[in-house]
Amino acid sequence: MSATRLRTQAQEFGYSSGRALFSVNNGFDMIDALEHASSLLDIANKLTLNVACETASSNEAHAAQHLSEMAKALVDACIGGAITGKGGAQ
Repeated sequence: MSATRLRTQAQEFGYSSGRALFSVNNGFDMIDALEHASSLLDIANKLTLNVACETASSNEAHAAQHLSEMAKALVDACIGGAITGKGGAQ
């Protein structure tokens, strides 16, 4: 018997005028989603360090905010899939 891999649940983010511009898709392998979130957070961390050290422009601060928002959506999609125990179809 093979283990069932948990999958992401759809998660909208990037709202403008009350509507989501982006979303994490339903049904992606949770491990892949968390690896991608980790990569996004790594880049955001490096950008915010540059901002804190005053070696960056405000563009880098805005980029870090967007990367963090994407990573949060991925984590939230994983949590949603784990809570329901299924996530999306494979």
